[in-house]
Amino acid sequence: MAYTGANGSFTINGYTGVVRNATVDISRDALETTNLGDYSRTYTPGLIGATGSATFIYESEVKSNLIANVLDTTTARDTAVAVTLTVGIDQTLAGNVFITQVGTSVSVGDVTSTNVAFQFTGAPS
Repeated sequence: MAYTGANGSFTINGYTGVVRNATVDISRDALETTNLGDYSRTYTPGLIGATGSATFIYESEVKSNLIANVLDTTTARDTAVAVTLTVGIDQTLAGNVFITQVGTSVSVGDVTSTNVAFQFTGAPS
């Protein structure tokens, strides 16, 4: 299942930035339960996980905060940050994430943007 927002809002660590796009992918592992001697594979549902990414139209405050989060080598890095993705009416996804990547890109004649990737810890809601 994927949530994608082109015109939604995206709040990360209490800061709502202007987003160009945001995506969250939710998946569930399939655990094999096949027994020796079976002729067909069988599975049971496993753990749920979610990852995501967002592209902010250049916001120096959010970029600085996200880069500081990735580079933090203190014990504070063990603290997840809160994210909320809202797409349309009644389509909100929220949870706690660890920031896994931050980058900046610019195209000729385009505005600078900040890309961020994240891994959910716990279940998104």
